[in-house]
Amino acid sequence: MTTVTIFLHIPKTGGSTLHAIHMRLRGPAGEHTRVVDTPDIRHNIATAADLLRAPDAPYDTVWGHFHYGVHTASVRPHRYATLLRDPAQRVLSEYFHVLRDADHPAHERYHRLPPEEAIAQITPDVQTKILAGVLDPATPADLETAKQRLAGEVAFGLLERFDESLVLLRRTFGWGMPFYRRRNVGRNRPRQSDPALLALAAERNPLDRALLAFAAELFAERTAALGWAFRREVALLRAVNPVVGRAAALRDRLSGG
Repeated sequence: MTTVTIFLHIPKTGGSTLHAIHMRLRGPAGEHTRVVDTPDIRHNIATAADLLRAPDAPYDTVWGHFHYGVHTASVRPHRYATLLRDPAQRVLSEYFHVLRDADHPAHERYHRLPPEEAIAQITPDVQTKILAGVLDPATPADLETAKQRLAGEVAFGLLERFDESLVLLRRTFGWGMPFYRRRNVGRNRPRQSDPALLALAAERNPLDRALLAFAAELFAERTAALGWAFRREVALLRAVNPVVGRAAALRDRLSGG
């Protein structure tokens, strides 16, 4: 029985770029991956669980906006993966994404509000909530649960160390070299560096800040232990990707990807 990969796509953490890499390396999505990405998190959790119940399903990856815990429905062996990001940067990225997306349910409301009030409406500590598998506001106990999962069964990368994360995930999942061009990148980068907004976002996400500090230390330990061969792969990706990544993006556009 094949192992199914469950990818927890935390919003605004680089998951869209990683998903494009996954699709290019694996082939057409319908053959191997199911994506669950509606705005309704409860619906997504139920849908992901339904997908995981099928014992002979042709897909081996379920990817989307849902929480840890859907594996309890799976009849197949499973493994989790995710990307994490500095919580203040993630919150500001989400805020500016809503401002740009006229179809987002909060678009008009955020445009009417001062940035500080809109940011205060964004769910805090969402990375902790997703890894802890809770829908209620996250607690310090949930933070400890999330840490344990990162230290255990959840393969993870950090957006701030994206190239190293790609090589680490490549080794975990047996990918080819993951050349890429970033997708779904915000166009408000100067404003996303606003010190006052960053400070507000950081203040509202204390558990996620603690989680990311833990994850960064764990990531550094794991990559350091991989030695020179790992560093050589990262250097190769960085040297070749500017050319190959553009070519891959062009191929995706021509093929409708």
